[in-house]
Amino acid sequence: MSITTRGRELLRQLQETDSDQIIQAVILNLLQNGSDWDCYKINVFRLAQEFKVSKTEALRTFLFATKLGLFDLNWDIYCPSCMGLPEYYSHIMGLKNRAHCGLCTFDWDLDLAEQVEVTFTVNPNVRSIDYVDFKDRNFEGMMEYLDENLGREGRAFTAADCFFPDRIVDIEGEFVEGHYRLWVPEHANFAKDLIVGSKVCPETQIVEVVISKDGEPQLDTLELAMGKIVFRVSGPDYPEFNGFLVYPVGPLTNWVSAAYVACQQDFRDLFEAEFLSPESAFSVKSIALMFTDIKSSTELYEQVGDSKAYSLVQRHFEIMKKIIRDCEGGIVKTIGDEVMA
Repeated sequence: MSITTRGRELLRQLQETDSDQIIQAVILNLLQNGSDWDCYKINVFRLAQEFKVSKTEALRTFLFATKLGLFDLNWDIYCPSCMGLPEYYSHIMGLKNRAHCGLCTFDWDLDLAEQVEVTFTVNPNVRSIDYVDFKDRNFEGMMEYLDENLGREGRAFTAADCFFPDRIVDIEGEFVEGHYRLWVPEHANFAKDLIVGSKVCPETQIVEVVISKDGEPQLDTLELAMGKIVFRVSGPDYPEFNGFLVYPVGPLTNWVSAAYVACQQDFRDLFEAEFLSPESAFSVKSIALMFTDIKSSTELYEQVGDSKAYSLVQRHFEIMKKIIRDCEGGIVKTIGDEVMA
């Protein structure tokens, strides 16, 4: 698809900013040569890793591009049960405390850091794309979406397939050393832990798994060796077919957390009108707060005069703002000569 005249003008404006030139070139290539899928739900941290650019510079460039109108910013909600994307919002104030996944028929309390990710989709005034959202697909289409999205971001399940009440299904995967979790969608509260050790097993390891009527995996073996593992899954008492998922436990290196983005100084500068709805409240599990002030600032005003002292304080704020931005943070507010970040 071709870029509109308006899109080319916005690309020219982006090149006039001091944003990262490598990411500017990546954006130009995406819009000119990328598929519709490439231009949908773009993960800036994945691009930063691919093109060896800092995360903050990649995010900063896409935020500039979004402010200009090249992209639309998405606040994507990932289901913790199936890892699908049942909801997303164009503004952070649209986020609610509870979310719902139609595939899993599952409701849960939203975690801003772990379940909401920021992505970027090309604005239709720049280039039109045709891609169907997860929630608007049938069952087969949702499975295709999961394969495409999780595969692109390097987040694919280690083993995944459907099981049925009337037969036994073999679900296999190649496992390396690490900690894994296995569960049935809609019943993630019954997830079981699996530890794969450092030794390699040359033969296929077979694990018998029976799914109870409540969706809980029943299995004896929780420690295995590296190599091919086949889960022989049956659910004679489970009322219908469902999925059986196995996924590694650990932080994602390319997860663009909504909590992270909302704290960035560039986001605060460019999108001042974006804030969480007063009706919503989200817990914060980890955050660093910093308070600074100028020592003996009262004496400073007395020694150099109000005008000169005020100018020095403003210069101090500019220096602090740059340091805080470089350290991937943002200023919450300033009071007098004090900074809260």
